[in-house]
Amino acid sequence: MPETSDSRRLEASTLLVATVTSFVGPYLISAVNVALPVIQTKFAVSAVMLSRVATHVLPVVHRRIYGTDGEN
Repeated sequence: MPETSDSRRLEASTLLVATVTSFVGPYLISAVNVALPVIQTKFAVSAVMLSRVATHVLPVVHRRIYGTDGEN
């Protein structure tokens, strides 16, 4: 069965979405890690509170990207 332009477009769109979503999560988490020293200075928070920020970013990013919290 020959591929139609619609199936190629769907494959290209799927590849684009998979590529972007696999990049955005690690990028956002890295951005938060880079910003942690500024957050600590600006808000005068302790190291414990700073680690909570870093810990709670991952589930939020996951929910924003995938629309679920992973508990199904």
